[in-house]
Amino acid sequence: MSQTNSNFQHLHINSSASFAANSGRGALMGIADVIPGVSGGTIALVLGIYDQLILSITRFDLELLGLLKRRQFRLAASHVNAVFLTSLLAGVGAGFILMTMLIHRLLSSQPSMQLTYAVFFGLILGSIFIVYNMIDLDTKSRWLGSLVCVVAGIICSYSVINVTAVNGVPSTIEMFFCGMIAICATVLPGISGSMVLLILGVYHHFMHLPSQILDGVEVSSAISQLAVFACGATLGLVAFSRLLKYLLNTHRDKSLSVLGGIMAGALPVLWPFQKHVEKWDGPPARWELMYTPDIGGFETLVIFSTVAAAVGIILLQRLSPSRSDDEDQIDADHDTEPAE
Repeated sequence: MSQTNSNFQHLHINSSASFAANSGRGALMGIADVIPGVSGGTIALVLGIYDQLILSITRFDLELLGLLKRRQFRLAASHVNAVFLTSLLAGVGAGFILMTMLIHRLLSSQPSMQLTYAVFFGLILGSIFIVYNMIDLDTKSRWLGSLVCVVAGIICSYSVINVTAVNGVPSTIEMFFCGMIAICATVLPGISGSMVLLILGVYHHFMHLPSQILDGVEVSSAISQLAVFACGATLGLVAFSRLLKYLLNTHRDKSLSVLGGIMAGALPVLWPFQKHVEKWDGPPARWELMYTPDIGGFETLVIFSTVAAAVGIILLQRLSPSRSDDEDQIDADHDTEPAE
């Protein structure tokens, strides 16, 4: 296995402050995972922890099993970067729960929905800018290759978001496979796991499960469904992360180009100026729902929210502690595939 890109820096969690900071990054990822069209993987990429996250996940391997079998728990924890993952997952869980409670309120009325979509639209715009700044386009062949990958990503993404799924109560097997597919999208920057759940027709059902537990309604059923979903997600995460690591190690520029195209292709779904349609004879095409705003008081606020979100995420990436000068570049032996 070739080494990770030289820009990859290892984030050390060696104090309560750094633990809390990384939990904050996880919270941003958890919040993003709830929003259709926004990917937790994108947030991880923007915050500079994406490579480390993928590398840590791929360390759940035979070597880890050997360490656990020999009861070498400290070495096992170090092998998978357990402190980093623990702090990140704590934040992801907190952010996910909080955003799940807020999402229905934010999208309950047309004005709040437009402002919410405007912020997310801006976040994706800023993320696209950041991703393309990571791509090496120093030759004409690389530029053309990147352009082809971008177009392929746009076509793929735009095709997927126009798929219409039939809503219904998913079975146990369906929840398991939905977990596998959605987690792959969540880890992949540019694709939203929530968007995949929408396409599969289980998004609203899944978002309702945490509320059932908090309200004490059909708690056992909700917990069992979440557990099945989590099992599928765990299996998909461990399996898919290895493919991602391979692509980022060997075809990084092309992979990032495709991801940028996927993000660009997903932008129409979060266009803040969309018609609210109660009934329609057949599913409307995305462009039929979109309209150009008349510049006015509220429309100006929506546009400003978009620009502010785009600028904010770019500044966040540039000011991220994970890119500070005191970080050590990851050791070469840590980048290579562990022996099995």
